[in-house]
Amino acid sequence: MNEPHRGYVNLYSFDRWNYNTDLHIGHYPSALQSLALGDGHVQNIPFYTKTWPLPSRLSHYTRVDPCGRLAWLQRNDSIAFPNTRQQDGCLWREHGVWDWDEAKQKPVVLQADYFRVDPRPGQQRRRVEWYKDFYAPFVQKFDQRYVMQKRAYEL
Repeated sequence: MNEPHRGYVNLYSFDRWNYNTDLHIGHYPSALQSLALGDGHVQNIPFYTKTWPLPSRLSHYTRVDPCGRLAWLQRNDSIAFPNTRQQDGCLWREHGVWDWDEAKQKPVVLQADYFRVDPRPGQQRRRVEWYKDFYAPFVQKFDQRYVMQKRAYEL
């Protein structure tokens, strides 16, 4: 994999991206805006254009309206996945990471460190590190399985 992205692991901020590590080109919602859009809420999304010598600059904002459509399957959707837990709406909202403020008509963060700590019991909310905790174990397992398949093929 060429330059794998960490996703939300070690999320810098719910409100903005790290300009030094995340290339901004085109529509570039913040993490919080992305969650709200996925939950069907209108958002004003920044649009970045390429520039020189900096990688990009903010050009304008665009009102993006998902028209109430959700990115998440609902319990009553016709597509069913057996043996999976079904939720209604955003998984991260259900976990209490964020919520929608009806009075202000905007998303609010409830657990700012959710993607920076290990939530599993016994981990005492230990801070996670992308390479050590996720990427390196993935590469090691991938390598082991590759070697096993190669050996099986060679026999």
